[in-house]
Amino acid sequence: MQQRLDSILSEMSNLNSEQCNGRRLAKNVGGNLKMTDFKDYTINIVDAHNYPGQFVASIEEFHNVIAIIDTKEKAETTLKPLFEKEIKRLLAASDTIPSPGSGKAKVTLASNDKIQALRPLVDDFWNKILGTSYSTSFVSDDSYFRDWEHYLPEGKQDIIAKAKTVFNTDIEPIYDRPIHEILTAIKKKNSLIGRLKRILK
Repeated sequence: MQQRLDSILSEMSNLNSEQCNGRRLAKNVGGNLKMTDFKDYTINIVDAHNYPGQFVASIEEFHNVIAIIDTKEKAETTLKPLFEKEIKRLLAASDTIPSPGSGKAKVTLASNDKIQALRPLVDDFWNKILGTSYSTSFVSDDSYFRDWEHYLPEGKQDIIAKAKTVFNTDIEPIYDRPIHEILTAIKKKNSLIGRLKRILK
């Protein structure tokens, strides 16, 4: 046990902050320390059917590290910041870091009936706020916007600010609620505003 502890402490002492030559210290399921490196993971690139001439780039081992790109050459530079944000999020939440080469991320699809009932609002939100197509994501009734914060430079604050500008709704007080509840609040407010405008005509 002491030998293992000394080995871990030695490894940690060689790190500068949380990184060492682009590699990050993380924990696997058993609590053992391991290194994660962006270049060790599998990048997939496919045609973006909803965006002719563009592509969808993703990291196979992470279900939510995904982006629309103009050229295949931009895959690494676009995905790396998203990968790093996701690693930080997983570490902060003490969640498991997928191992390189572990294959396609396993996602259990929950019900999304409430989300589907909010279309086309959900499509508009994804396009106007997150800057991507709703078709690139699976959003369940248990999904939260925190899982999409990496799409914007300032994450949560950008989502709140853009929602207020585009949809005239302050979602900050309810930001930590499921997405379908937030979109329902936006829908109700905009419906009320529309009714008031028609009355005042």
